[in-house]
Amino acid sequence: MLDDVLGTLLGGAIGDVIGHVIKAPFIRAKQSRGKMRAALRVEWGSHDGLTTAWRRGNVRIRPGFLEFRGHEIRVLSVSDAARSPAVGEWLQVHTDSQIYSVATPSARLLWAVPGPQSAWALSRLAHPCRQEPHAADES
Repeated sequence: MLDDVLGTLLGGAIGDVIGHVIKAPFIRAKQSRGKMRAALRVEWGSHDGLTTAWRRGNVRIRPGFLEFRGHEIRVLSVSDAARSPAVGEWLQVHTDSQIYSVATPSARLLWAVPGPQSAWALSRLAHPCRQEPHAADES
């Protein structure tokens, strides 16, 4: 019995490391294009393309704007304090996500950002990128 428990824990740890190593180049490639995988939902108000249910997908980030599923989201502010997903949200967002409250002109959204990418995403949203304008628009 103890060997089953230890085997499960060790196997899970090895799987996490291998998964991280395999995904890292894909994450960096998306970031080089200003994109990442994330989830968004409306907390209150309304916004085209979003509902109160979590929706996952690619999000393009540029200073002051998020683009999600063909919809541009003008960001007025992002909360300083992030929260972890509640148990009921684990199936809809990454379990390591940091959830930020985002104010837009017409709604308050929740933005679930994978924890390791939070600093990059917030920095990109707040500051102009250092790429040439035409390079930043290419996908």
